[in-house]
Amino acid sequence: MIISRPEFYTAYTPYQPEVSQGTLQAIFEFQSFIAELTGLSIANASMYDGGTAAAEAVLLCWKLKKRPKIAISSGLNPEYIEIIKTYLRHTPAELLVLPLNKEGRTDFSEVPWSDVSAGIVASPNFFGVIEDLSDFSRNVHSGGGLAICSVNPISLGILKNPGTCGIDLAVGNGQVLGNKITFGGPSFGFFASTEALLRNLPGRLIGKTTDKDGLPSYVMTLQTREQHIRRENATSNICTNQALNALAGTVYLSVLGKNGIRSISKHNLMKAHYLMEKLVNDAGVKLLHKKEFIFNEFVYSVDMDGDEYLKRLKAAGIFGGIHLKKFNPELRNKILCAVTETKTKEDLDMYVSEVKHILKV
Repeated sequence: MIISRPEFYTAYTPYQPEVSQGTLQAIFEFQSFIAELTGLSIANASMYDGGTAAAEAVLLCWKLKKRPKIAISSGLNPEYIEIIKTYLRHTPAELLVLPLNKEGRTDFSEVPWSDVSAGIVASPNFFGVIEDLSDFSRNVHSGGGLAICSVNPISLGILKNPGTCGIDLAVGNGQVLGNKITFGGPSFGFFASTEALLRNLPGRLIGKTTDKDGLPSYVMTLQTREQHIRRENATSNICTNQALNALAGTVYLSVLGKNGIRSISKHNLMKAHYLMEKLVNDAGVKLLHKKEFIFNEFVYSVDMDGDEYLKRLKAAGIFGGIHLKKFNPELRNKILCAVTETKTKEDLDMYVSEVKHILKV
C-alpha cells in the first residue's frame, strides 16, 4: 500500500530536494536501516543492484589507494566479478582472483597485501559458505588496503555484521528485503561505509536537520559529488538511486524489526540444513563443502548430467537450482541450491522425494 502511493511510485529523486520532504525522509530511513544492519556509520541512498554496488566499492578503493592490485575472492558472484572487470577495463588495475580452500572459504595465503588497494569477499559467498570476515579484514589492513564485503542482508539477523568484523565497505543486493523477483528484478543495491570514506561515496546521501522553526527537515547532502554538477570530476556516474525498491525494503525492515529479521535468518539457516541432511542421507548426494559453514545456499553433486537432472525436476514443478557448469566447466554436475523462509517442510520433503526418484535411490 505504501509503495503504491502516487507520490512515491511516480517520484524521481528531486534536484530541488527541499520540496519533497516525504521522499527524502523515506530515503533517510532506508539509509538508517542499512547502516544499523551492516554495523557501519554511513549508507548512501541506494544503488542499482548488488553487482554495481560491488564494482563502485572496488573503484572507490582503487582511486583512493592508487595501488596496482585488487584482490577478489572467487567466491564472489561470477556476475559481480564480470561487472568489476568491466569497470576496471580501462584502468591499469590488476585483478587477483583468489582461490577457495577445501572448506569453501577464500585462501589469502599468497596475496602481496602491500600492493593491494582493496580486497573483496562475499559472505555468505556464492556457494553459501560463511567467510571469516575478521581474518579477511586483518589481512587486507596489514598492507594498508581497504576491505569490502558483499553480504546477504538477511544473514545479518544472526551473523556478525561487517562493521563489527572490521570491514570498511559493505555492499549487497536488496531484492531479498521485500522486493519480488519479477523475472530477475526490480531490485536495489545498498552501499555502506565507515565515516572516514564519507566524501568518497558514490551516489547521494540524505541528511536530517531542523528548519527555522525547529522542526525536523531533510536535505540532500554532498550532492556536489555528482555528475550533473561536477561532470568528469564526480566520484561516480551512478548518481540516481532505486528509491521505490529501496522504500519497499525499508517498509519490510520496519515491519520485521530486529526480532523479525533474526527469525527469518534462522529459518533460512535451519531449512537449508534440513534439506542438506535429507539429500545426503536419503538421496545419497555429496556436498561440495562442509555443512558447518553453510547459511542458506549449498552445492551438491549428482551422478548424472546436471542439465538433464534440473530438466527432470522442472518437469515435476520444482526449480532445483543452478548447474554451476554455466560459470565454471570444472563444476560439471554440481548444483547450487538455495532455501529461504518461503519454503515449508512439505516443499523440502517433496524436493527430496523427487530427487530420489530421478537418481533411482
